[in-house]
Amino acid sequence: ITNCVLQLSELGIKPEKLICGLPSQIKKSDGMQFCRSLLIADLSREESIRLQHHGLGELRIFGFGLFVPYKSIAPVFTNSDSVMTRNPKH
Repeated sequence: ITNCVLQLSELGIKPEKLICGLPSQIKKSDGMQFCRSLLIADLSREESIRLQHHGLGELRIFGFGLFVPYKSIAPVFTNSDSVMTRNPKH
């Protein structure tokens, strides 16, 4: 997640909430590629469009690091989910 946050920062995006999906692997011609989905919540409209336009990571050309707009995290988020927040409230 740290690497994603750094890349987002380079795009001028400061995410409030990140939810990682389960790890998986995809077979490529040169071997296996580790991957994981990433849901980024509570972005401004401008940040969302910038992220969808640019994507993350070096493998975007292969379909990795692409983002699709998602209206709300309510259907996929529960309090028991592991979430990284920038401003945790304790």
